[in-house]
Amino acid sequence: MRKARVYDKLGASILKDLIDWLPGLDLDRSPAEIASDCLIRCYKTLGIRDPFKSDKQVQHRYASKVSDLLRPRLARVSDPLYLALKCAIGGNLIDSLVLQDKAPGFQTSFIYQPPLGINHYHRFQRVLNRSKNIFYILDNMGEAVFDEWVINELRARGKKVTCVVRQKPILNDVIREDARAIGLNRLGPVIHPDVWAIGLPLHLASARFRKRFRQADLVISKGQANFETLEGVEKNSLFFCFVVKCDTVARHLGVGVKLGSRVLLQNKPLK
Repeated sequence: MRKARVYDKLGASILKDLIDWLPGLDLDRSPAEIASDCLIRCYKTLGIRDPFKSDKQVQHRYASKVSDLLRPRLARVSDPLYLALKCAIGGNLIDSLVLQDKAPGFQTSFIYQPPLGINHYHRFQRVLNRSKNIFYILDNMGEAVFDEWVINELRARGKKVTCVVRQKPILNDVIREDARAIGLNRLGPVIHPDVWAIGLPLHLASARFRKRFRQADLVISKGQANFETLEGVEKNSLFFCFVVKCDTVARHLGVGVKLGSRVLLQNKPLK
C-alpha cells in the first residue's frame, strides 16, 4: 500500500480485509501462492494495475549501469555463459529492497564474485548440449538485464529461447509489455502461463502452457518464488537460479546453504 500511496481509510479497510481473510488460509499451499492471493486482493481493491511500475523502470536503469560496468568481463573469460548465469543469479538481488542508495559500482563484485552455494553447472551443461528449445522463466525487472546476457549466450550456441513472463503486473516482476520495452521480444517468443501469480504454480497454468513446458528440452527458472512453486514437478531438465532470501528455504536446501546463498540447482521430481 505504501507503493500505491494509500494511507487513509482505504488502507485501513484493506488491512482489515486481509486480517479477516488470513485465518482461512490453506497452509499446504506454497508461500508464493499465498502471497499471490494476498497481493491480488490488494490490487483489486486499490484499482491500481501496476503499483511497482516506476520501481521496475528505476531497477532496470540501475541494472543497466551495473551491466555496463561488468560487460567487458564477458569477453575475457573462457566460459561467458557461466559468468552470465552467475550474474543473472546475483542480479536476483536487484530490487527495491536492496538498491537503496548504493552506487552501481558497489554492486559489480557483489553480483559476480560470490561462489555458488549449490552449483549444478556441469549437469546444466550436459542437458544444454542435447537441448534445442529452451524455456527461460524470468523474475524481476532488474535482473532481466543479466537474463539477456544468458539468452544471448544460449542463442549464440544455436538454441531457441522462449521467455516466460508474468501474466499481469505483480510486484516488480517482468510482464509482456516490460519484455517488449527492454527488447527481449527481439530475442525470441515471449509468453505467459495464463495465471496471475508470483512464481509459476504449474497446476493453475493453462493446458496449452503446460504442454509447451513439458515439451521444452531445458527450463531455466529464475527467482525464489519460481523455485517454491515449481520444485518437484515432473521434469529433470529444469534448473533453478536464485538467491536464497529466507531461512526456511536455506534449511530446506540443506547443509552449506544459508541466507544469501546463490543457487544453480537441478530439479528433483517428486516420486
